[in-house]
Amino acid sequence: TFMTEFDPYLAIVNKQNPFKLSMITPFKMVEVNDADGKTFMEEKTLECLVKLRRYLEENYGISLLLTSAGRSLKRQQEVLDQQIALRGEEAKETTALPGESEHHLGTAMDIQPYPTKRLKAHLLLKKALPEKVVNRLGPSYEQRGKMYDIIHKVIKENSKEFGAIVRYEAGKQGKTGYPAERWHIRYVGPEHAAIINENNMCLEEYLEHIKEHQANFA
Repeated sequence: TFMTEFDPYLAIVNKQNPFKLSMITPFKMVEVNDADGKTFMEEKTLECLVKLRRYLEENYGISLLLTSAGRSLKRQQEVLDQQIALRGEEAKETTALPGESEHHLGTAMDIQPYPTKRLKAHLLLKKALPEKVVNRLGPSYEQRGKMYDIIHKVIKENSKEFGAIVRYEAGKQGKTGYPAERWHIRYVGPEHAAIINENNMCLEEYLEHIKEHQANFA
C-alpha cells in the first residue's frame, strides 16, 4: 500500500535534512523519563515502547531501559559536547549536530537491553550459547558478545510487530550518514516497519522506493 499523502511518521532528519517544527505539528507529545530525566516522546512511539518492553520481558526475559527519548536542540548540543570531550572533533562524524538528530522528532529512542536470569535459562535450554558464556556475562551492557548479538536480533525482529525499526543498520552508512547503532529504535508504524524489514532497507531507501513507485504510476 502506498501513500497518497506524506506520512509524518516517515519524516527524515539527518545531515541533509535538518529538523523543522512543522515535522512534529501532527504529533501529540507526552512526558516521559529517560536516563537523563524528564523529556518527551510522541504518543504512538511511547505505546510502541510499552508494548515492546512488555513483550520482550514476558517472552524472552529481556528488560529494556530507555536511555534517551526526545531531545531539544539544547540537549543535543550537550550530547555532542560530551562526545567531543571523550573522542575529540571526530565525534561530529558519528554524533548528530543540533538540528540533525531525529531525537528531535520524539519518534526515536535509544534503548539499553539487560538479560535476566530467565533469558539466560532460555539460551541454555535452546543451546544457543555454551553455558560458560551465558554464566560469565552479567547484566552490564559493556559486556558485549554473542549474547548481545542474540538480544539485539530478537529486539529487531520483534520491534517491527509494534511499528518500529532499527534506524541505523550495518552497511547503510552511505545512505544514513551514520554507522550502525543497534540500540537506536525509530517508530514508523507497523505497515512501514514490515516492508522496511522485509526488504532490508533503511528509511532513506524506503522513501526513495516510495517516490519511484509513485512516479511510475502517476
